[in-house]
Amino acid sequence: MAEESTARKITLREFKPESYKVWEMSTKATLKFHKLFDIVDGSKLDPTPRDDDGSVLLPIPAAVREQVEKWKHDHEHAREAIIRCLPDSEMLKLDGVQDDVTAIWKQLHDEYGRPSNLEYVRASNDLANLKKDEKIAINDHINKFEQLVYEVNYNKPSDTNNMEESVVNLKFLNTLMVDKASSEKWETFINAKGPQLETMSTQQLYAEVRVNAGRMKPVESAPNETKAFHSELQKSMNALATRLDNFQRNNDGRNNGNSKGRSNNGNSHNNRRKGGKNKNRR
Repeated sequence: MAEESTARKITLREFKPESYKVWEMSTKATLKFHKLFDIVDGSKLDPTPRDDDGSVLLPIPAAVREQVEKWKHDHEHAREAIIRCLPDSEMLKLDGVQDDVTAIWKQLHDEYGRPSNLEYVRASNDLANLKKDEKIAINDHINKFEQLVYEVNYNKPSDTNNMEESVVNLKFLNTLMVDKASSEKWETFINAKGPQLETMSTQQLYAEVRVNAGRMKPVESAPNETKAFHSELQKSMNALATRLDNFQRNNDGRNNGNSKGRSNNGNSHNNRRKGGKNKNRR
């Protein structure tokens, strides 16, 4: 069995520093399929019995010895696969950890996989400014949007939750409303869906947008369109922006607790009562 397994080398995606996140996801999936990732991430330790000083406790029982041999074989299997997909420049950095697959994995993650505040700001800004170009296929636009959402969630501060799916849906629809022409194409779809947009999965939304995008015909732009948005477009954009803000505030409110919200609501209520009394006196 061991010889047969050794003959089947694992082929991983080529490692490229600039696309480390994609490599990490692909490598995790492959190693999990081969039931090796628990050794790579350190959750499955070497079962060799040792004392407090790290010395091997002998004799090792036959049953434990079999477990130790399997662990060592699996460890080398995973280590060989990762090292083989690395370029020479990365292998040279492994001096001192090249024999430990968990240390190799950690070193690569520490150098290329740590969240970045700068990347979070950049991705958040790009996501806020993303708009659908009529010359770009809808699938390409969805891929770009998904990439930015992933980068925002990956690099977010540690005390911040991932964007909720309802917020992602509304942000995506906001990218489709670029000008009057594009708004006229999508406003019927948005109005027809209504509250469903806040509960449906993002993948379902993508599927329906693809279908509708294929059915819609291009709309000729008005000569003066670049000067100002149509009033109805502006209203719909404002309403969408308000809904996005409300979702974000509600999410922040849940993170910060409800006590402060109750206090503020009470103060607002008292202020309204005082205002009413003053008005009656006048």
